Amino acid sequence: MPAAPPLTTRQRPWLAALGVAGLLSGACQRGAPTSPAAAATLPPVAPAPVDEVAPGGADPAAQLWSATAPHRLRLELAPADWAALGADAPSEAERPGLLWWDGGQIPDVHVSLRGREGSFLPIWRKPKLRFDFNDLVDNRLIMGQKALAINNSSADCSLMRDVAGLELFRRAGVATPRSTWGRLAINDVEYGVLPMIEVVDDRFLAARFDEAEGNLYDGKYVYDADGAVVLLDLRPETAALYEQEEGEDVALADIWAVTEAATAHFGQPDWMAATSPLVDWPAVQRFLAAERVAGQVDGYTLNRNNYFVYFDPGDGRLQLIPWDLDNSFRWAADWGMDWEAPIGILAHGCRVDPTCAAGLAAEVDALVRTLEAEDFDGWVAAQAAALVEAQPDDPRDRCSPSRVAAEQEELFARMPLLRADALAAWGTR
Repeated sequence: MPAAPPLTTRQRPWLAALGVAGLLSGACQRGAPTSPAAAATLPPVAPAPVDEVAPGGADPAAQLWSATAPHRLRLELAPADWAALGADAPSEAERPGLLWWDGGQIPDVHVSLRGREGSFLPIWRKPKLRFDFNDLVDNRLIMGQKALAINNSSADCSLMRDVAGLELFRRAGVATPRSTWGRLAINDVEYGVLPMIEVVDDRFLAARFDEAEGNLYDGKYVYDADGAVVLLDLRPETAALYEQEEGEDVALADIWAVTEAATAHFGQPDWMAATSPLVDWPAVQRFLAAERVAGQVDGYTLNRNNYFVYFDPGDGRLQLIPWDLDNSFRWAADWGMDWEAPIGILAHGCRVDPTCAAGLAAEVDALVRTLEAEDFDGWVAAQAAALVEAQPDDPRDRCSPSRVAAEQEELFARMPLLRADALAAWGTR
């Protein structure tokens, strides 16, 4: 009988890979002004209010996510707030800012820096950001959103992995955040075109599920008392560390129920019978298939990272939601990982259970057929071409145009190879 893979406080292949990502980030981030005054300023924008409901009765969220050109974002921060966000290490600081969005003015936006191991950059370089619209103004929605995430592609000079990976998950039928592009400036300093990602919150759930009042948990890693990374999984060692984002506080009873069933029945003939009342296996199999086909090495299957857990109140069963795909479309071996040795217990348990593995293989086959029939590769190439055309000269010097072009060509070449590899290993063809 196979044993459940051991939990380690530090996942050595992952941390080694983060070193690789850090080197790539350093190659992409060749230098940056240390203050907003160190770069050229942008032309002023005339003030105008931002409509909280799109003109003509259109769905504001649809208008946001279906944009054909990058949204124009300009953030203004007072010197003291810039300084508070300018630390060289991640912090939980939130500061007020004035955000101009496509010419409209949004005051009292809470701004915070995101990212940690491998992806954090201070505000004077190329940060990950979060804009909260209703922290300082009650019940305010902007383009249908309570908040918005801005990613920095710090380890991705193709600039495409996040958006392409999320699109692949959507085409797999997984509940997935939407994405588009924003051209950002902070205090008149140009930061270039960056991915804008939908925040996974109650509004996200309402747009994806018939019943959106279920419990949502963040699967991001945490730090122990010694500062070591602890990767979260549905195991007794880490189940108590999940942070609840939405829903009713049930003292993690739903997390513990899946944890106990998954660990007690791992590798047993009754795996599916014991876990199916608690896990929506068709949905989870679609998620696992998407991670495999997308080469998402920094996700749940291989690293227990970058995912959310949602319990649909309609049937009480668990589903997985992806997050942070900037390390998708990579080879697992380059990260010291192996798709035949999944780390996440649901992924590992499904692979060693014949019934679950057969369902997973069918999902891999179906996803590959969908991507090829819908010309997914053509969609990615078109997005990349539009991005390069819209990308301005960037004083952050994140990636040279030649580096962007080379990494995009590498991405285009790798996508069909990853599909073929997934079919050979996890499919039925």
